Amino acid sequence: MTRILGTYKLKYPIIRETRSAETGEVSEETLREAGFCVVLKRPRGKDMRVMDQYEGREISGSIALIAKITNLSEEEAELLDGEDIGELGNLLGKNAPGGQTTGEPA
Repeated sequence: MTRILGTYKLKYPIIRETRSAETGEVSEETLREAGFCVVLKRPRGKDMRVMDQYEGREISGSIALIAKITNLSEEEAELLDGEDIGELGNLLGKNAPGGQTTGEPA
């Protein structure tokens, strides 16, 4: 049985913004381009346990889980565009037991 849950192509690039301590100038570095293919593995119990650390903070828990079960680093997961986070959450949710999407109601 494969551990791959699915794939998702980013709609927006993942961009790190930094500010120079000397000049205050902001620079941007693209970590992942729009269209990058995020691979989601099927979460295991040990992966899902991370949600316990974020009781009452579902978004933080979702971002931490995304970082654990994808080919993105923790920093990249934290810098995802909100729409991409929502779509990844939908992919996770609809494949969970009794899960449903979090998008617009039918």
